Amino acid sequence: MRRALTFWILAPLLAVLLVSACGGDDDAADSTGGDEARADFERAVADPAAGAAGGEAVAQFAVDLYGALQESPGNLVFSPYSVAVALGMARAGAAGQTADEIDAVLHAATTPDFDAALNAIDQILAAHPGEYGTNFDGEPIRLELETANGIWSQDGFALLDSYLETLARDYGAGLRLVDFAGATEEARQTINGWVSDRTRERIPVLIPVGILKPSTRVVLTNAVYLKAPWAVPLRRPWGHAIHPARRQRSRHAVHGRRRSLPLHPRGRL
Repeated sequence: MRRALTFWILAPLLAVLLVSACGGDDDAADSTGGDEARADFERAVADPAAGAAGGEAVAQFAVDLYGALQESPGNLVFSPYSVAVALGMARAGAAGQTADEIDAVLHAATTPDFDAALNAIDQILAAHPGEYGTNFDGEPIRLELETANGIWSQDGFALLDSYLETLARDYGAGLRLVDFAGATEEARQTINGWVSDRTRERIPVLIPVGILKPSTRVVLTNAVYLKAPWAVPLRRPWGHAIHPARRQRSRHAVHGRRRSLPLHPRGRL
């Protein structure tokens, strides 16, 4: 059977932030007693202009991030957009020097409203998954995309209503609550289980044993699942599609000499 090559991207990023508890305040909501603290706000409608501005900021962030990651040997696949969204969720609750430093990293100053920009980009991408006709074998062509961006907080903290409203309005999310202090291992398993579900069990353990401590107060998680066929399937010179599990390279005679050539030099999603 002829099949298009399926391309998988599984790009996990984990950041563990240790913060101290904040005192109560008149504009705070008590988060005790639930698995998620979430404001009763509808998600904002995507603004195309904000999305365009956000795309420029994310592109600049992508260049910076690649510059840091490319120093490590081996193949590199990463998702600047999903990392930016995860950091944006943390940025929405930051202030002072912390907020300034996150803004600098994300190039947030290039947009009038960075939260609205990420909201637009996220909703545009969310519209892409689905079926796109059928392949030569009559099988449906499916694109699957799932992100696992979340913020996990110590249950019992007093949370600002304004922060929860931003998460609901611009990220379609809430703040997930676990007990790092009293049930550290259970919190780790809860986070890993949530990420595993969102990535079709391809990332079953995002946080290994020993990373979380009873002193942990906030965890920021980011993982991406993408399954999509090639826009131009791999094919042999005589026209038959190449199964992705078969040989990676083929040898052809060129001007009397044999040389190795990639099977899919024009490959793209």
